Amino acid sequence: MNQGNSSIPSESSTTTTALNYNSIFETLVTSKTPRSFDDVCGRIAYSFYKEDKRDWIQAHQNQSYSNQELQAFIDGCKYDRRLNDYKERAERLLLQYLAEYQKLNTKNELDDIKNELKNEIEECKPKPWHNFWKSFGTSILSSVAFASVLFLITFLYAGVNPETNASKILRCLIAPNCPLQTK
Repeated sequence: MNQGNSSIPSESSTTTTALNYNSIFETLVTSKTPRSFDDVCGRIAYSFYKEDKRDWIQAHQNQSYSNQELQAFIDGCKYDRRLNDYKERAERLLLQYLAEYQKLNTKNELDDIKNELKNEIEECKPKPWHNFWKSFGTSILSSVAFASVLFLITFLYAGVNPETNASKILRCLIAPNCPLQTK
């Protein structure tokens, strides 16, 4: 029927393909989308099966092998023991990956916290010139406050004792007619 074009399968090869359909994917993967740990493990397990199949074909590449021999290999992969081996390898691989991923994220989080703390400590450390001017301003303000309080105390003392020299100096500063002025 299709003798001239070898890329189009004949009816007999289509029937043979349908009879030899490989159901390993459906056995390992329970749904079409990876929604759970088991589905992801099933997809990884299927990739292990495909790797074994590819290795078998490459090992027999220089020899001539029949479709029956290949089918015997595929049938051998369908045994529960072999399928469980694929699943266990996939689980170990995925759990190992998740553990490494968690370590990496934990390390990154710790590094971020460490950097934040370093930045906060640096902000709290005194800066040499910044502290000088801050101290200088505080000293000037303290000196002005102290002088004002001292002047206030002197003023009050002079008001209580009008015959003291401080009282006379104060009256000279405040009053226009100073008793200390020489005539």
